[in-house]
Amino acid sequence: MSIDTPTLQIARQVVMKHKLMGHEIRAFVLDDSIKARRSKKMPGISSHFDHLTERVVKGQQVLTLGYATEEVFLPLDNELYISHKNVAELKQPFRNGRSHVVKRYRDAVLLSKPEIAAKMVRRALASGFSAEHLLAEAWFGNKTTLRLTQTTDLTAIVRMNIAIVITVMAYDAPLWQMPRRAVQSSCSQAMSKHSRSTLSLQNAGY
Repeated sequence: MSIDTPTLQIARQVVMKHKLMGHEIRAFVLDDSIKARRSKKMPGISSHFDHLTERVVKGQQVLTLGYATEEVFLPLDNELYISHKNVAELKQPFRNGRSHVVKRYRDAVLLSKPEIAAKMVRRALASGFSAEHLLAEAWFGNKTTLRLTQTTDLTAIVRMNIAIVITVMAYDAPLWQMPRRAVQSSCSQAMSKHSRSTLSLQNAGY
């Protein structure tokens, strides 16, 4: 059974027609967008923090995976993400509990945003797309994304918390293989040092 979504199928046709796989620069791009909605009957609505307006809004959040070269950007896939706050429940159950729609809705409810993003990237790779880099915003600078890039030979270009970066450098090991106490301790020390360094620079006039 094909794992392709309709968007992936169309995207692959475009890539083959215009020979986009031959470009020197090829990257997957992850991003999310929020559409504010007030309806009480529409499923898939929950509360999300909108980093553009810096406030919590109620609506639908969609994750999008794109394919970028030095010349074009092509949408590959998208998924709904439903948080655990103020969720608009389904008014009636799905008729076919094993349908593709049900599986994707279940993922939207049960998986975290980085976990959904990882599934999208793996689905694109399994569908024949190839890339060298994964570009994403700070929301995806975490263990799940690092594990994904390690297992798929992608180079991640993301903004990361300084505590995570210093922790990885200090232990010289994959973050997800470290004991939780070691991670927490190292992160606390890193953030403490970072705060003191920032204060020293401010006092020095930088």
